[in-house]
Amino acid sequence: MGEKFSVIPFKTLFFLLLFQVSSFAQVVSMSPAITETLHFLKVQKKLVGISQFCDDRGAGLPRLGTPFTPSYEKIVKLKPKIILSQPIKGSKFYNFAKKLNLQVKEYPFNGIDDIESSIIKLGTEFKSDRGSHFKTLLNKNRKILEKKAIEGSFYAVLDLKGSLDQFKGFVIGAEDSYLSDVIEFTGLKNIAPFKKGYKEISAETFLKSDVDYLIFFNRSPELKPGAIRDLLRKKLKMKKLPQVIVFNKKYTVIPGPDVLKLMEDVANVL
Repeated sequence: MGEKFSVIPFKTLFFLLLFQVSSFAQVVSMSPAITETLHFLKVQKKLVGISQFCDDRGAGLPRLGTPFTPSYEKIVKLKPKIILSQPIKGSKFYNFAKKLNLQVKEYPFNGIDDIESSIIKLGTEFKSDRGSHFKTLLNKNRKILEKKAIEGSFYAVLDLKGSLDQFKGFVIGAEDSYLSDVIEFTGLKNIAPFKKGYKEISAETFLKSDVDYLIFFNRSPELKPGAIRDLLRKKLKMKKLPQVIVFNKKYTVIPGPDVLKLMEDVANVL
């Protein structure tokens, strides 16, 4: 006897396919990087709500807090199909979403490889060919940076510990960050005294390091190269100063598709 197959009624199949196509019809983004990616992919109209720190470019979308301090009531009211976020598995917010049968899709944006794979994946899921376009542009910019072939060491600085007047050290990033990746494409070496994340180093630790470049990634208008050099020369009494470079555009500290602009900035300065 032949094997029996169950036949899915056409009506049922139609609604299954409809769900596949429309599953991204009501989307909440809890990450600025993901929101920027959806704009890059030109599918931002799928959004019905965004996190507190996302740029909605004047769309007036509801602000839903952050994955750490979410506005549960607003999220429930929106009835999203899917919540997009950087990795939050195990958090209170993640567990809350699962209890309500909300699908949570996570995308990492730590290093350059994460950014590339997440943008390509989002492009595929939202049926946008601009994900593969991003990969092409990324490879082009990477080759431009690699041609620099610069020797030396650097710190990827996010902020001051203290202030210009009450300086206590720097907040720097390790090798696993996209900011470090972009600079390392040029040949420079990150000499952060730890392997992952962003941590503080004291002024004493900094003075022992003999670093060649202090490269700042920060939006603060106070962090200008001249002000930093004055700090090193006058307060720390340094005779041999590292080269100080500041990148402080709006997109500098958002690890999304605008990393392409950051790479261009780095190529123009170094």
